[in-house]
Amino acid sequence: AQKMESVGQLTGGVAHDFNNQLGILLFDVDMLLARIEEPTFRDDLNKIRKTVLRAADLTRQLLVFSRRQRMEPQPVDVNHHVAELRKMMGRLLGANVDVVLQLADEVCIVNADPGNLDQVLINLSVNARDAMPEGGTLTIETRIVQIEEEDTSRGGEPGSYCLLAVHDSGQGMEQEIRERVFEPFFTTKASGKGTGLGLSVVYGIVEAHGGWLKVHSTPGEGSCFEIYLPTDDGVATTSVPHEEEEEDAV
Repeated sequence: AQKMESVGQLTGGVAHDFNNQLGILLFDVDMLLARIEEPTFRDDLNKIRKTVLRAADLTRQLLVFSRRQRMEPQPVDVNHHVAELRKMMGRLLGANVDVVLQLADEVCIVNADPGNLDQVLINLSVNARDAMPEGGTLTIETRIVQIEEEDTSRGGEPGSYCLLAVHDSGQGMEQEIRERVFEPFFTTKASGKGTGLGLSVVYGIVEAHGGWLKVHSTPGEGSCFEIYLPTDDGVATTSVPHEEEEEDAV
């Protein structure tokens, strides 16, 4: 808890200042877009704008982590959200990682901050990529699970949950490492290759949304991070067909 608090204070100060600089960049890009009509230049400016907005969103997650900015929860279709994020994962994970989606037939609606959900998926996906230095398969699965009263030992209250699971075919973890993966600053990566904050951020976000996590891992057999998020009681979870997502051509 003390580590999380100290990291939060440091992160909040840096993120706040960085966010101000991003605001200036966004203003400048918007001013240029209002003046320039040449299509090629406008395409380049729009790419810059999207990058700035993505950086601003990540900065907002750091502000949430440091408790300097409130979350903005809303009903989120987890299946749709995962499918949309899949479109950018090719650039994020590299060509030697195959991303496979196994989405539930039911609609998985949770009350969550969309940016926070992005952060959870990105952090877990990058962590999985790093566990597969020679390449491999990353599988993202969703399904609805019912936690009965006698199952509360699993970590949550009885009720309906959306299970979001991220599997990798990587190196796996020994028990000693598995028990410490969510500790701030803990990392098995070489010096300068990791901060040890990615999974602790995931842990904090999931807990803030009333959920919990489980980790399964065996050396040489990969790892699986399971996230349980309460379903939104105000939205029915009915079966719907899933359309195939087009591959991102960029």
